[in-house]
Amino acid sequence: VTKFLRENIKVPKVVATVTASDDDEGVNKDITFSFASGNDDKKFEISSTGAVSVVQSLDYESVKSYSLVVDATDGGSPALSSNVTVVITVVDRNDNTPQFEGLPYSAKVAENAERDAVVFSAVSVTDKDSKAFKDIRYKLDNASASLGLFEINSTTGVITLKEETLDREVRSSYSITVVA
Repeated sequence: VTKFLRENIKVPKVVATVTASDDDEGVNKDITFSFASGNDDKKFEISSTGAVSVVQSLDYESVKSYSLVVDATDGGSPALSSNVTVVITVVDRNDNTPQFEGLPYSAKVAENAERDAVVFSAVSVTDKDSKAFKDIRYKLDNASASLGLFEINSTTGVITLKEETLDREVRSSYSITVVA
């Protein structure tokens, strides 16, 4: 049995049901279900009817899948059992914000630098989400963009000089904010 669950699934929630039958009679045919392995962190529970429930939140970045071995044991003496594996694959969602590394950044630019001169090229950002959500886009915040002096490549994060109007005697430093 394989199930795909989003990491933001509401808990508790029944996510699978296993069944078993026994041809014996009386208490010998009574079946109990339990986890034999794969539930060390107690994220799941199984009912007396074989309903597997997720009871704690799942996090794709911590555990991408669970392999739950479910035992079905009859009431005989000696008890007989059989098992089945329920595979729970956790599906990622975009729940982690990009993080800048190596902050703060600083750069020096000559006042006679030309338009399109690279001001800064080493903005480093990480994102814990899966590859599907790692398409990071960059922009300058409104205050930085309103200066009209710098621009940023939205896919690479390279910051360049937009105008040839730097004058150290008028202003010696600028602080700009990059948003990822």
